Amino acid sequence: MEANAYVEFRDLEARHWWFIGRWAIFTELLRTRVLPGLNRSPDCLDLGCGMGGALERLAAAGGTVTGTDVSLDALKFCRGRGFQRVLHADGTRLPFVDASFDVVTAFDTIEHIPDDAAAFRECFRVLRPGGRLLLSGPAYNWLWTHQDDVVHHQRRYTTSKVASIARSAGFIVEHRSYFNITLFPLILIALGYIKLKERFSPPSATDQSSNVSIPVPGPANGVLAWLLAFERHVVSRVSMPFGHSLILIARKPPDP
Repeated sequence: MEANAYVEFRDLEARHWWFIGRWAIFTELLRTRVLPGLNRSPDCLDLGCGMGGALERLAAAGGTVTGTDVSLDALKFCRGRGFQRVLHADGTRLPFVDASFDVVTAFDTIEHIPDDAAAFRECFRVLRPGGRLLLSGPAYNWLWTHQDDVVHHQRRYTTSKVASIARSAGFIVEHRSYFNITLFPLILIALGYIKLKERFSPPSATDQSSNVSIPVPGPANGVLAWLLAFERHVVSRVSMPFGHSLILIARKPPDP
């Protein structure tokens, strides 16, 4: 991502409705679908750890946490939060031996990697037999806007596409779903306006502002956060057929 996007995300992660809601969903998925059946103190890797939000939640689950990122600024921020096991690494060439981790998470990470299939294979390699991968990503290429360029997305996904890549890497897909369902109609309207605006007035190359930089009044921010967070009760149980983002949980087969 652009350096200014990391700064924005760092400053807004604790209070912006998007971050609050999505972390509620990811935490519920970890609690109900990823961690059960694994070691009580699992070894966890967060691929693309960014500002360390996932490291914080994985550590709260009682595991040993390790993070990787391509941004030195992000790693510096993670160390400032007390996470010392963070490394500068490419997602397609992880500096770990085979079968090092019980859990690998990749929250809004895979879409940044040019060779996403290689990243899936690396996640498979570093997982222990029976270990799980939990990832999230943006949905639908037809939703592409300048925001995707700012954060250096390579692509957006459908759940069937991301599941196909996971299976090709050797994974058993246990759960997949879209999320950000409740707000999807409003998002479509907003993105329709943005795409129309970009068509007639293309953003300049120097415009590196992201969608999360748009101010949201306090009460509205709270309502939006609650609506998105409430989806954790649905997405953790059933596969939803549409949404602005998606999640996938996949397992490395146990040894015979």
